Amino acid sequence: MSTIKEKDADWAEQKDFNNESLPLTPQEVQSFRLRNSSLPPWCVIAAQCGVGLVFVGLLAVVFENRVIAVSAAWGVAVVVLPAMLFARGISNPWLRGDPVRSVLGFFVWESVKLLASVSLMVLASRWQAELNWAAMLLTMLLTLKVYWLALLVRPKVNKLNGSWDLV
Repeated sequence: MSTIKEKDADWAEQKDFNNESLPLTPQEVQSFRLRNSSLPPWCVIAAQCGVGLVFVGLLAVVFENRVIAVSAAWGVAVVVLPAMLFARGISNPWLRGDPVRSVLGFFVWESVKLLASVSLMVLASRWQAELNWAAMLLTMLLTLKVYWLALLVRPKVNKLNGSWDLV
């Protein structure tokens, strides 16, 4: 019976094992980027805004109540405005390149986003005398769930003109 150390030693001694990383050619990099594309954050924010506003309109039509519609609009604002701030913050060129700066920048801007969201909820409760919390929170929840849709939708870059095609 062989031990784990023996199996690891056998694996490391195989002829095909090569511990060196080879640099990619520009063509390989381009091919990798085309196969593993991600959705830009501004597309996700635009989708959040669109879904949220459609839901606000739906609530306005169904309930015919201005308070519910305005409260739902606040729910969209509480999600979309801090997300825009976050996307702008992490797209700073200074944060690219150094992994420590990238991670630190992510946490700083995520904290700013959280603080902005809480501040907007407090502001909504102060400015909107008859705030319907259920409508606002439901709309916030629905608008936030657009992030999950972005994970499911995998865009492909059109090879001819470089535009985004959603699959």
